Amino acid sequence: MSACKEKYKPVLVGANDKINVALVGCSGRGIHQIWRGMQHLHEFRMMALCDVIQDRMDSAATIMPPDIRKYLDYRELVLNPDIDLVIVATPLKWHFEISKAAILAGKHVVCEKSMTQTIEQAVELEQLALNHDKSFKVSYEVHNNPAYQSAKKLVQKGVLGDIIHVDCTWNRRSSWRKEIKNGDQVIHFPTGEVSTRERMLNWRMSMEYGGGLMGELICHPLEAVEWILEPGPVKSATGVGNIGYWKDGRSSFDNIHANLEYNNNLIISCNSILSNALEDYKLSIYGRNATIKLGLSTGELIPEAVRDESLRAEVDAITGASYHLVKRAENRILRISPEDEVRNYYKQFVDGYWLDTLMGYKDLAADIKAGKRVNTATIGKYNSIACIMANKAMHGNEIQYWKTGYGS
Repeated sequence: MSACKEKYKPVLVGANDKINVALVGCSGRGIHQIWRGMQHLHEFRMMALCDVIQDRMDSAATIMPPDIRKYLDYRELVLNPDIDLVIVATPLKWHFEISKAAILAGKHVVCEKSMTQTIEQAVELEQLALNHDKSFKVSYEVHNNPAYQSAKKLVQKGVLGDIIHVDCTWNRRSSWRKEIKNGDQVIHFPTGEVSTRERMLNWRMSMEYGGGLMGELICHPLEAVEWILEPGPVKSATGVGNIGYWKDGRSSFDNIHANLEYNNNLIISCNSILSNALEDYKLSIYGRNATIKLGLSTGELIPEAVRDESLRAEVDAITGASYHLVKRAENRILRISPEDEVRNYYKQFVDGYWLDTLMGYKDLAADIKAGKRVNTATIGKYNSIACIMANKAMHGNEIQYWKTGYGS
């Protein structure tokens, strides 16, 4: 691959050109979310697919353009000079090697979360991406959500006061396990690796292929907090976890609690279970003066019981809405974004597709066409290493520390 970068001469995408896309990974995320969403974005043209499971790729191709190219080997795909953007939507284990190959081939790259499976990979991929003259983006959600944008502005204005604690939660009532036909089918990778259909399609059950609840669920609200607060890299991680409910041979925990310590005395508490979905997705940012609570489509500002009329002025200045501050402490919740604004935002949902992801791709297309270089490799590294350190702490029952070799 080192010779690839010299051989490949990229063609710049013009303002009126389609962005030619290659999708690596033909499962739920890649096909049912990314592809279906892209059908509503005229900026992209799906040009190629890649998967090591032939029939999964063949099935995906039936809903694609008739001239779609199919590859079993991602190393051949990235050498196609007509491809502008490579989307890596595989199990976590292969994020690094495919993203690296695409970068060296001179492509724009979108890598699904988490960015990498190991700390060493995160450090190397960040450097590759920072030295890359094309866009590299780790796919996270909610940045376009009006409630989250308002939350970031309120924090930046100092409305919350000193913040020393955040709770991140994402719970589900699901085993995550899929019913797989022909699970014993042997899958041969072009790189020489061998696996089975069962292990490949139920990759979340295994820490060998996946990132557990930290790398698959908690990474989302954690990244939202990292985006809002900008705390920098994690300093230390502790945690406990177990397989408390789904005793089906998996190696990834279904019940976790991790504490991540950052500079300025900030602690982010991470909780996730697969046996109860009551709390679902939420994050709570606790400040001296007020608390922000965020869901997937909701946002609230809760001032401390001591009434401070200046809070209303701050919220009004940022959201453009007017609110009534009630006197009773138990009813002191304020919406941090106008209700109509959030409702209208989510009216854009199409085909059940996650709008936040679709809007992220729309922003990326605009930047590529404008000749702007997007790079989220550093925040991707911070998020990945925080999740990896938490997993190491929980599985090894030992506190983990950020090391100087991880960079800044």
